[in-house]
Amino acid sequence: MKVILLEKIAAVGNLGDVINVRPGYARNYLFPQGKAERANEGTIAQFEQRRAELQKRQDELEATMQSANNALDGYLLQLTSRASPDGNLYGSITPQMIASALNAQQLVAGIAIKRGQITVTDGHIKALGEHEAVVRLNQNSVANIKISILAENTSPATEEAKNDKSKKDSQ
Repeated sequence: MKVILLEKIAAVGNLGDVINVRPGYARNYLFPQGKAERANEGTIAQFEQRRAELQKRQDELEATMQSANNALDGYLLQLTSRASPDGNLYGSITPQMIASALNAQQLVAGIAIKRGQITVTDGHIKALGEHEAVVRLNQNSVANIKISILAENTSPATEEAKNDKSKKDSQ
């Protein structure tokens, strides 16, 4: 099926390219996402009239992503989690938690970071310390961030209450 691309798509083509793709890819992904239109004489002529507008929108998006990339690159994100005395976390830090923390700090105005855009370099984070992650905003913008995992502070009163309860249970 011949389609005309309305934006740049990695490994497929650039804005305005007329390409031949599988019908399912066009129907299920390109058309619903607004990334392409069926290529015929009418839509190609209509695209040529809108080319400047689409190119301007594409350039604005690239500029926004580049500024977001500059804001995120090298950023140190600090998260707290419950941990055992030997430094292992109870549970793990997921990409969803990282995305929520980044969105809460509003480093990037107008862009919501999703969990699928975050890849933790070490796999799952299950220990205290510093870890690295990659945030892929789009195919051209990749930012490396550092994540520092700190242990949650528990008050001495709650620790004493836990110890007292465990002593009573053991008796």
